[in-house]
Amino acid sequence: MKNTRLFLIAAATTLTLAAGLTPVASAQGYHGPPRSTTEYVMQFDCSILHGALVGSATVLPGTTRSELAQILNNTPDLGNISDQLKGISPFYSGLLADRALECGFVREDPQELSPLNNIHVVLNSLLSS
Repeated sequence: MKNTRLFLIAAATTLTLAAGLTPVASAQGYHGPPRSTTEYVMQFDCSILHGALVGSATVLPGTTRSELAQILNNTPDLGNISDQLKGISPFYSGLLADRALECGFVREDPQELSPLNNIHVVLNSLLSS
C-alpha cells in the first residue's frame, strides 16, 4: 500500500512538472494544424512556395496571378511541379496563386477597363471639346 501511494505521488509530481515545462502553443504564435486544405494553402510558407514554383520554373519574372492559376489548374498532379505541392488538388490553383501574390513573387493581374469606364472616357472627351 505504501509503495502504491509513493508511486502515485511520484507520478502526480512528474505530470505536474511536465505540464509546467510545456510551452504554451498560442504564446509562440502556433495556432495548431490547418483544419482544411484551404487553410493549409493559405498558410503555405512563402519561402517553400517560392522554392516550389520559381525553382521549377513554373513562375518566371513577370508571371501574373492569373497566369499562375491557369498553369496550376492545367496540371493534373501538382506533385509533378514540386514535391512540396504533392497532394494538393489543382482545384486549389486560385488559392495557391493568391498566396503567391501575397508572398510577392507573382504580379497582380493588369486592370482592364470595363465598358463603363470606356463610355466615361468618350463622354468626357466629347464634353470637354
